[in-house]
This record gives sequence, structure tokens and C-alpha cells, in this order.
Amino acid sequence: MLQNVFGRLRIQGLTQVPAALDLSEFSYLPLLPALKEIRLLKITSSNSGELCNIPLESAPSYSAISYAWGDPKHTAPYSINGEWYHIQQSLSDALSRTFSFLNRQNSYKALYVWADAICINQIDNVEKAAQVYLMGDIYATASQVVVYLGEESRSSSVAVMSLIQDWDRRGYNYQSNAIVTASPSQIAERNQMYKNQESMAKATHLLSFFNRSWWNRIWTLQEICNARHAVVLYGEDSISWESIASAARMWYDIDRVFKYCGFSDAVVVSRFSCSGLAAKEVLASKNGGRTPPLLSVLIATTDFKSSDPRDKLFAIAGMSEAIPGFEISYTKPVAEVFKAFATSYLEYSQDLELLQLAGVNHESGLNPLELPSWIPNFENLNHPALWHYHLFQNTNYKDHITNVFKIWSPSPFETILHTPTPDSGFRPQGTQVATIDEVCAPSVENTPGDPGWLMLAYKRFGVEYHPPTMSCHILQAYFRTLMGDRYEPENISLAQFKNRSALAGAFWEWLRKPFSNLLQTIDVSCGIDQLLLGEKADGTMRIENGDHYFGMVSAFANKLATLHFFVTSDGYMGYGPECQKGDIISILHGCSVPLLLRPRKSGYIILGQAFVLGIMNGELFKGIEDVEKIDGGKIFDIL
Repeated sequence: MLQNVFGRLRIQGLTQVPAALDLSEFSYLPLLPALKEIRLLKITSSNSGELCNIPLESAPSYSAISYAWGDPKHTAPYSINGEWYHIQQSLSDALSRTFSFLNRQNSYKALYVWADAICINQIDNVEKAAQVYLMGDIYATASQVVVYLGEESRSSSVAVMSLIQDWDRRGYNYQSNAIVTASPSQIAERNQMYKNQESMAKATHLLSFFNRSWWNRIWTLQEICNARHAVVLYGEDSISWESIASAARMWYDIDRVFKYCGFSDAVVVSRFSCSGLAAKEVLASKNGGRTPPLLSVLIATTDFKSSDPRDKLFAIAGMSEAIPGFEISYTKPVAEVFKAFATSYLEYSQDLELLQLAGVNHESGLNPLELPSWIPNFENLNHPALWHYHLFQNTNYKDHITNVFKIWSPSPFETILHTPTPDSGFRPQGTQVATIDEVCAPSVENTPGDPGWLMLAYKRFGVEYHPPTMSCHILQAYFRTLMGDRYEPENISLAQFKNRSALAGAFWEWLRKPFSNLLQTIDVSCGIDQLLLGEKADGTMRIENGDHYFGMVSAFANKLATLHFFVTSDGYMGYGPECQKGDIISILHGCSVPLLLRPRKSGYIILGQAFVLGIMNGELFKGIEDVEKIDGGKIFDIL
């Protein structure tokens, strides 16, 4: 009776609510770990349900709810086993919408759901750790995962569903995982659709859809990755995850969007990529049935958030390869969990690629956890050097995520870890490459153009860049440095990219005006294509805005505004995080990018990864099979 009264009060919009207890006061029946018990909520109305304990393998058909928790201060009363308790408003809304959705599907069946905030005793850290360990199985066993994005006006939700379904129908063959071959008439129709003003007007609704916090929560990533089937609820409307993923494959072709939709809609599509949908779809595919590498998951989830910093690693541990020795525990402090994760991973994998994410903010006072420099702050992996991984939106995001940390291979030698000293804690073997001699800081915010990188390089090297491992014209060296010497969507070296002339043309257009005075002093009579592309230039350069022009300029601006340019005492140039004269460039064997280290009395601290033109493709080690011939096998005591 009370439930019906409260239901009428909600419908009438009245503020009167029944007295409710805090959910922490609910008396949970303990779970039996030996039986892998979970709790299911049998929902009996939009605001009431009954909890029951049951072994996971014996569970009836149930739906697992995936939602963003939201502000804990915003609560609503919900009846559990006949008593009223305060639950988060976001969960209350999710349960209400899920009840309506499931009731339409199965009006004659009992409706069971699993929702973490209710089905796990959140104040019991031991139970919470055990249930988090089972989370992947809980979502994989569910008959479906119900994603709740939040409330929205009917007009907006209908507009979004219509746009996504339109892209889904016209763009991609979901089964074959390849772009559908279209006839000339179909291409003309598709192009017209791109230009359709009504379709473009839906961009605002689409942005609102992808701006929902669900897209950037780490737990929701694990939940969708393990789903057998998923449906997305947005206000009153719903759409299958398969439709969204199919539309996403169309959005991967950013060049097509730029060409036919223009810049404004390309921003919408860029937002899609940044929102985490791409990462979710990529990782949900399990890399063709294989568990994705841990480092790939880490970089794909750089911007993902969690209320508890430890949850970032606990969720990721359920999506990638198992790490022996790492346990899920809510009784250990955050810094201890981070250290245990890094230590267990490095010892188990004998792979130092994790160090690519280390060092950031260690010297800036933004290291509240007081972590050693070799342990990444997994709560904030916004590494400035990662800009060169995102030079362009990728037409093949799946391969990009999978291979992004394998694009460089400077060391052919295996990882060797020595017994740490009490001071160091971590002692890898590696090679000291060079010492930084001069540094150019990033540009001032909102100041266009090069902050002095090219001028510093020209002043130091003249027209020829010739460190110990290579030789080329200074303009080519500068072009290759800014480009990271790679064309990212193809994930190949710049020298091998078949359309280099288009990239070089866009670069030259960007370079020509701000450096007109400098270029007066450089002999360009041999031809711009040869200067920028080298002796193997393969065609006339296209000196106009190419398809990649806006992406290049944006990437250059980001790089120039966030990274430090440097030259070394023996003639190398490159960029990385904040550095100074006397810092060294090193290659720790087992890590595929150079790292900047700062000497200390008892060892070194890691500043972060660096790009150095002339050593990124293994040039330093060509023809050398014995590491002892490089530098005696230097041991680095990392603090």
C-alpha cells in the first residue's frame, strides 16, 4: 500500500516522501564466497524490490545494470525488502527506467537485476573485494546488460536515436567488419546525407549524448566489455549497443567526415572518439577473441574516471591478462595498491613498456601520493608526450589501440632487472644515449606558431642535421620531428607512407608564412619535396590544404604548447616532458621508447618518455649483437 501511495506522490510531482534510512544501515545476509554467491534484486515496481542471495551459476535470468553513480548527495528513497532506504538518485532513475523497459519485454516474468550499489555491501571491504573479483563473470553471465545514460527530453533522445540509426544503416556492414562497397549513386546519396542540414542540426543532441559521464567511467567499460548483449536507455528511448557500435565504425573514417560534413561535424565525431566509445567498442571486441594487452587497455582508458582511484586498476585487471601476485584489496592505501600493481606486472611480464607512463608530475609538486618515479600515477595518466600518438584521428582505431606502444623498437636486448638497493627499489639495465645541452620551453598559451624549436635547431645545426646515426636537411629533420616520424593511422614510418607528399604539402603551407625570413637564408633550389621528403621523394608535393591539414595543425599546436624541445651535446634533437640541461636520454632495455632521466646523488628519477630523431627505429643498435659493446651494460638505480 505504501509503495502505491509513494508511486502516486512521485507521479503528481509532490515533495512528500516516506521516512528512509541510509543504505549503510541495511542488514545484508552475508554472501558465501565458496559458492560464488551474488545478490540479485527482484524489482517489483519502479521504486521497490527484494534482495536474495544465490550462487552465480544457479542464478535465474537477470539483467545487469551499467550506470554512472553520480553525486552521492543526490538521493531518493527506495524500498528494499519492505523497508525504505536512501539510494543515489542516478540508481533510482536507472532502476525505474529498467523496470519499465523489462516490464515491456517480460511482463509475465519475475524481473531480476544486478546493480552494484545495492547488491554489494559497500561498507564491507572484504565482501566488496570478493565481488569486484567476480564482476566480469557477473556481467558475462547476465542475459543482457542495461546501460542507463540518464534522463533526456523526448525530442533530444529521438533525434539522437534517429541519427545513430541513420549512420548505422548507411555506413558499415557490422557482420563483415568492412566498409560496404557502394555504387556511384549510393555514394552520391551518402554524400548528400552528410550535407543534409537537418542531420547536421542533430549534432548538438549527439554531443549531449556522448557527454554523459557513463562514457568515461572505468567500471562501465568492464561492464560493456563483458556483455553478451547490451541495450542503451536514454530517457524514454532505447537503442541496441550493436547499432551504436556499427555507427561507430562509420565514424572512424574521419577523412570522409571532414570532406563531406565540414569542420563542425568533425568536432562531434572527434568528441565521439574522446568520449570512450571507441575504446569501449575496441576492447569489447577482445581483439579478435584474444585478451587485449594490459598496456593497450591502460592507454585506451587514459581519460576514464573512478570514484576510488584503486578501482581504475581493479577494473582494468578484469579486462586484460591476469597478473600473478596482484590482489584486489580495499584495505590497502592507494599508493600501496599502485606500487603492488606496477611491481607485480614488471616482475611477471619482464616488460618495461609500463615505464612509458611513469615520471609525469614527479618533480612538479603534483605527486600527492609520493610515488617513486618509476610507478605511474594510474589515477592521472595524461602524459604530455602522448600527443604524438594522436597526430590524426585514426581510420583504424582498433589497430591503433592494439599497436600504439609498439611503434618504436630502439633496443634489441632483453629486459634485465637487478636486485634493488634499499634506496632505488628498481634497477633495470640500459643504455645512456646522450645528455641534454639546450632546452626550448613550450609556447605561451594562445600564442600561435613555433615557440623557437626550428630556430634553436637551425642555430645549433645549420642546414644539416647529422647526429651519429643519420644525416638529412634541417627542414626534413624538423618536419619528421614534429610528425613523430610516423603516420599514425597507418601505423608506419613516415618514410614508408605512400601519401607523404600530401602531408609535406600541408606542413609546408603551415611553415611558409611564420618562417619566411629564415627561409630566405636557406637554399631551396633542389625542390621542397626533396628537402622535406629526402632523396626518395616520390612525386610532386601538393601545396594546398590536404585532407590532413587541420589535423596536422591541431596536432602541431598541441605539441608545441605542451612539450619541451631539446638538443643534446652530441647532436640529437627531440622533445619530451619538462626537462633541463644535464638531464640524460636513456634506453632501458625492454622499453620501446627512450626515457628522460634526471641524475640524483643516489640514482635517477624518470621524467617521462621522449622522441629523439635518429634513435627511434633502432639505429643506435644496428649491427650490434652484444650490449656490452654499447656502454658496458649500464645499471640505472631508479628512485
